[in-house]
Amino acid sequence: MSLELLKGYFYNSDGDLITWYEGYGDLDNIEDLLLYRLPCIGFVSTNKSYDTKIFKYDIETQTMVEK
Repeated sequence: MSLELLKGYFYNSDGDLITWYEGYGDLDNIEDLLLYRLPCIGFVSTNKSYDTKIFKYDIETQTMVEK
């Protein structure tokens, strides 16, 4: 287990950005990071702030895109 400072967003299966997160976690063990954050299915690491009403995470291209 290698904890590191994470900054980014949790997203759901549609790529909607659910919540900003800044804290420690292990991206190699993403299941633990997501354990109590349903309906989140993933985490995108970013230092940039995005308007969650305008942007979403494109799971296929792994980039932030406008809705």
